[in-house]
Amino acid sequence: MSTAFFSLKSPRDMLEKAKRERSRLEESLTIDNVFNFFVTARHIVDYAKNGSQIPLAAIEKLAQDTDHKALCDVGDMGKHLLLTKPKTGASPVASRKGTHFFTSPFGTVPFGDIKYEWELIVGGQEIVLFEFADRVLEKWETLLSSYGL
Repeated sequence: MSTAFFSLKSPRDMLEKAKRERSRLEESLTIDNVFNFFVTARHIVDYAKNGSQIPLAAIEKLAQDTDHKALCDVGDMGKHLLLTKPKTGASPVASRKGTHFFTSPFGTVPFGDIKYEWELIVGGQEIVLFEFADRVLEKWETLLSSYGL
């Protein structure tokens, strides 16, 4: 990882940054980390269109994927606060919920602790944050690797 200010120059650079943001989510599920993951991952497509040899048709095919549309809606809503044209048909809704010893399956949360999760509804569908993040990253990894990036 470079320390130069404008060192993010390729879709691979952005994908690797999104992977780092995903790791930060695992370490600490804060709004800063959630925002950074979605905004970073949402903009990989821009770097693919403007900084790679990937054919536009391949990029557009991924852009039409249901997960990618949801990614765009969440990233754009987080960044701009308002969606005028949601790609999934409806603006995302998110809430943070905490579970504790008495409301969680036995053994999943230590007594006295609170486990926080984000509930995310995009296009009327609930999205499991970490599973969703992993799917999005894997789809980009597959596309970039198929073009030697």
